[in-house]
Amino acid sequence: MKTILLIALFLILIAVSCDNPVDPNNNPPDEIENAIWPFHEGSFWEYDVWEIVSGEEYNYFEKYRVVDIFAHNEKRVAEIEFSKYTEDTVFAAFTFWWGNTTSGLYEYAPFDESFSAFDLPRLLFKYPAEDMDSFLTYSWDFANPFTMFYFDMGIPIVSVPAGDFEACVGYQLYYQTGHEPPIDNYYYFKPDTGYISYEKYEAGSPSKTRLLKDFLISKD
Repeated sequence: MKTILLIALFLILIAVSCDNPVDPNNNPPDEIENAIWPFHEGSFWEYDVWEIVSGEEYNYFEKYRVVDIFAHNEKRVAEIEFSKYTEDTVFAAFTFWWGNTTSGLYEYAPFDESFSAFDLPRLLFKYPAEDMDSFLTYSWDFANPFTMFYFDMGIPIVSVPAGDFEACVGYQLYYQTGHEPPIDNYYYFKPDTGYISYEKYEAGSPSKTRLLKDFLISKD
């Protein structure tokens, strides 16, 4: 009887470990050197956001805050709380799981509210890269990823409420769906600091900006 109980307990432990391959006691590797958006527990980035929706202008804030760092498949993954808010009201909140590798910034389980260890990471931003490199980045239609372009030549100083940033790198994402107007997106990062600014144009006219207003880079 004891032998049967021990075998049953062993099988249960195997099943639990297979369902949860993320080991919370496994020390995550160090952050990638010169990451375009370095993630350390306690770090945060806050943004002033302006956008036009159906002809109406809106101003609000966004915040990314790193709440946890853990190891998954020998990679470093950051759990990030994202919120949209006005001065006194949070009107949207999500959780992301992102991580840097030597080939760029990846996202895990972007549409889930809990981390799934079986989801394959999806490339967001290739880094490092050569000027005008193109690469595929995921879209809402996984079968048809978007093509994004990296550039680092001729970028002037990026001035935002948080300060002036030199030696930034940029990404362009251009697409058009159906009969909708073409969308042109520009993302700017300061390596080892993170996401600095964003510009969106619809049919050539500005429709959204996101500007860094405050940030804290902590160390694990």
